[in-house]
Amino acid sequence: MKVLYFIHGLPIGGAETVTVNNLIQLKERGVDVALATYDDRPSFLRDRVKESGIPFRSILPYCGNDLFGKCKRFVLNKTVRVDKRWREILALEKPDVVHYNDYGELPIRFPFPPEKSVLTIHSDVLRAASLCTPDELERTRALSRAGLTWFALNGKAESDLRSAFGAERVVTVPNGVDLSYIRENAYGKAWLSERYGVPEDAFVLGHVGRFHPIKNHERVVSIFEKTLAIEPRAYLVLVGGDVDGRMERIAALAKERGLADRVVFTGVRTDANLVAGCFDVFLLPSFSEAFPLSLIEAQAAGVRCVAADTIPEEVFCTPLAHRLSLGEPDEVWARTVVSKERSEREDAIGAYDVGSVVGRMIAQYEKLV
Repeated sequence: MKVLYFIHGLPIGGAETVTVNNLIQLKERGVDVALATYDDRPSFLRDRVKESGIPFRSILPYCGNDLFGKCKRFVLNKTVRVDKRWREILALEKPDVVHYNDYGELPIRFPFPPEKSVLTIHSDVLRAASLCTPDELERTRALSRAGLTWFALNGKAESDLRSAFGAERVVTVPNGVDLSYIRENAYGKAWLSERYGVPEDAFVLGHVGRFHPIKNHERVVSIFEKTLAIEPRAYLVLVGGDVDGRMERIAALAKERGLADRVVFTGVRTDANLVAGCFDVFLLPSFSEAFPLSLIEAQAAGVRCVAADTIPEEVFCTPLAHRLSLGEPDEVWARTVVSKERSEREDAIGAYDVGSVVGRMIAQYEKLV
């Protein structure tokens, strides 16, 4: 059985990390896999794919973000026939199943036979649907009627897929995490102190996520400000890459509020899933999340988590996880952060172990073949 994955590219992000992890796990299980991307962007995730010996192809070369690169990308987008290049990739790889980890031009306009195709939307389904044109929605509904299989990350996503895209064949397959690896290798306070100068006796409030507006970093800073008023040993550690200069704006906000000497920006880290082990509390007040892998990883590391009710209930899967409304004032969030109370949730994190999740995926692929 040959499975070809498609994703837009491999920058640092949750969907991209999940895609690469799944590919590597599938290969280790003996499944013949390959990866195609729209953009051959360099990153450590792309390097992981190539180092794993997984065939890798792209529709366009990476052009860079400088003026020359942008001009080159504009020309390529106008001159390269995506459908022709996609057919070339299919002819080279000869897949039995294509799994799209993206919602966009390729799966909608130039699909593999729908009855042999799988599509996962890694962002909020209704938000993705709201960005579609009427023609794109109709094309997608036609694919659903023709036998496209959808992988839903949770129960809400399943319901939203049916209502927004007319999905008929829907299977709930969450994102998977290597629980054993995180539990055995998560970093501690000494690691954080050595690299970033945070005192080992500090109360560390942490956040993992790229500096995208949807992550709500402004709220992270304001909640930290209230936390520091309650817990004078508090430090804030922000892990993630910049998006459109927002990291600099968040740093300016922290300085404006007199917090600069208590806020650490680590930038992009390839070991972000292990850094959460240094936190006393993981904070995630996002405006919207489909399935935040970082929240599962923090719970796997045994870290207390306080996150927004905009995040699906299923992702809160240990007694360490607490769910709050974004409408609650910062003071309520801060009191929850410093509290020692445990929630009444049962420990259900085992359902997200990557081995179990990939096994479910293989079973679905085999049905399509």
